[in-house]
Amino acid sequence: MSAANLVVMDMAVTLFFSTNVIAALHKSPQDFNSTEELYNATEGLFMDDTYASWFGGLPYICQPIGSFASGFLVTWFGRKRSLMLVCIPHVISCVLISTAPSLAVLFLANVIIGITVGLTEAPINSYFGEICQPTLRSALASCAALFYQFGMFLVLMLGSIMHWRTTAAVCVAAPIITIILISQIPESPIWLIAQDRKNDAEAALCWLRGWVEPSGVRKELEELLCYHENVTLKSAHMHPNPRSCRHWQPRGSGCHSTSQAKKQVVAAIDGLIRLLLEPETLRPMVLTLLFFTFSCMGG
Repeated sequence: MSAANLVVMDMAVTLFFSTNVIAALHKSPQDFNSTEELYNATEGLFMDDTYASWFGGLPYICQPIGSFASGFLVTWFGRKRSLMLVCIPHVISCVLISTAPSLAVLFLANVIIGITVGLTEAPINSYFGEICQPTLRSALASCAALFYQFGMFLVLMLGSIMHWRTTAAVCVAAPIITIILISQIPESPIWLIAQDRKNDAEAALCWLRGWVEPSGVRKELEELLCYHENVTLKSAHMHPNPRSCRHWQPRGSGCHSTSQAKKQVVAAIDGLIRLLLEPETLRPMVLTLLFFTFSCMGG
């Protein structure tokens, strides 16, 4: 599963570009004899304290936008294709930084990086959680952290021996290689089952468990089918099907009246709120929000 972990490395590589760029462009006018000398040293791109502060903070400001959209991304496109899609903005940001003619382009690249970091969260966590046995999830999570640290080390090391534009140009290869490698791994069996592609889910399980025969994953496949059925039933209970009247309308009433449509929307929102307020959802959500709040404030 190193291919999927490369997405985490790509995220770290682009996220820490800011350090290299600020180190090169954040200059004090007092360090130079003239404005011309200052602009020659920074290639016409100069950051004062305010610009450097905003440039470094932009990815973290924009990250929640991507985080909000990441759940929809994995639902619509699947885990595998989502992991491939989030690599494309990494390529774009590397190209923009490498060829940036102005500070505005550099800031745009950092906005893209921040949104992409948020978009990466749901696909990578969902994929790891759905492809492996519970006993291996902690190990995979640890590997993801190692890849993140390696990506940070790689971009800072390259930045210390190369020009910041050259570093960005070299790092373009990382997300491209990631896309190629991810194209060779299977989709999440859970997502395939949700799309009613049971044969593909069985083939994916056989691949993930070491190219075993279908008989070797039959029990696990049945458990996944049962799990999906239970989740679907619970979701149907909380969010009644608008195409069916029997779940929530009295006999003889129409399904398409305006009043009933409003009731359906209210029921759906009420079910979502109840789900968010359940202890199993609320506790990890609060812990995660507190962690990221203190982490960003500390940064």
